[in-house]
Amino acid sequence: MFNMRSQMKNSAEHLSQAMGGLTYLAAQPGVNKDKISLMGLSFGSWIAAYAGTEWASQKFTDGKLKYNKIAPLYAVCWLLERGAKKELGSLQNKFYPVDMYDKWTQVPLKFFAGSEDNYDDKDPKTCQNFIDVIPDATQRSLSSVNVYKATHGWDQKTATFFEKGACKGKGCNNTNQANPEVTAKVKEDLLKFINE
Repeated sequence: MFNMRSQMKNSAEHLSQAMGGLTYLAAQPGVNKDKISLMGLSFGSWIAAYAGTEWASQKFTDGKLKYNKIAPLYAVCWLLERGAKKELGSLQNKFYPVDMYDKWTQVPLKFFAGSEDNYDDKDPKTCQNFIDVIPDATQRSLSSVNVYKATHGWDQKTATFFEKGACKGKGCNNTNQANPEVTAKVKEDLLKFINE
């Protein structure tokens, strides 16, 4: 993503692709439509989280389909928390309704977060803070977070660069520190979550 910003689309277009993927897979022979899961990394983690809302299911599948499990990896949870609190202000994407986070498809949602993630200002509680403010009590009970001693982008090449969305929107340098051990552990934990 970081090398392709000029080619990136509005997240709403990517959400339509993620929901289109669900629709496509659900129609394939040999695919159990009730067992399709979704994983998203960084920017894609927002898309993954949005796909768990009742609004997305209604908008893109007429409420007929939903993901079985959703796994956002190194999500920018401060932004999700502000969205759930309806405090996005000028950051509110006009495509999404302000109350999008109010109703969910009752999907098991597990965040995989780094305690040293500069986007969340190295606050390991940020994803849990988002979960805690989800208005839907059932969805809160189906949501959890695994926190690892890692930065943003632990499965990428090591790099440091300024990001205006880092440090909870204040803007600061973000470091992606390659971490093979955490990458292997997240893969193990992710598969366990998907298969349980």
